[in-house]
Amino acid sequence: MNVDSPQVNKSRSQPIPGFVEGRLASGEHRMEVMANALTVLTTIALGLSAGALVTEGAVLIPSWRSLQPDRFLAWYREHARLLFKFFGPLEIIAAGLAVATLALSWVARAAATQLLILSAFLAVAGGVSFLLSEGECELRGRRHRAGSCAR
Repeated sequence: MNVDSPQVNKSRSQPIPGFVEGRLASGEHRMEVMANALTVLTTIALGLSAGALVTEGAVLIPSWRSLQPDRFLAWYREHARLLFKFFGPLEIIAAGLAVATLALSWVARAAATQLLILSAFLAVAGGVSFLLSEGECELRGRRHRAGSCAR
C-alpha cells in the first residue's frame, strides 16, 4: 500500500445532513435543517387538524342534521365545552406552527413556497373564525346560539 495515495473508507455510511465531521455545519445550514424539521411538524399538525375537521363533517354533522333543532341545541349546550377543548388547541397549534414555519423559512431563506404561505394564512383564518364564533362564547362562559352568545 502506497503511503501517498488517499484511502477511502467505503464501509462508512453517508454523513448525516447538517453535520460535518461530528460538528454542526454553518449557522445558515443549521437554520435550513431546523426549517425543514419544523415543516415536517407543521405538516403533521395541519394533517391532524384537517383529519379532525373531515371526521367532524363525516360523523358529527350528519347526526346533527338528523336531530330536531331543540334537541340539537340541547346536545350542543351539553358538549360545546368538549368540542372547544378538542378543536381549540388543535387549531391553535396548527396555525402557530404554520406561521412559525413560514417565519423560519423566510429567515433561513429556505424554500418558502406559495403553498406554505397559503397554509399559514388558511390555518390562521380558520383559527380566528373558530375563536370568533364558538370560542368567544366559551371564553365568556356563555353558550353559543344561532351566531351569537346567549346570556
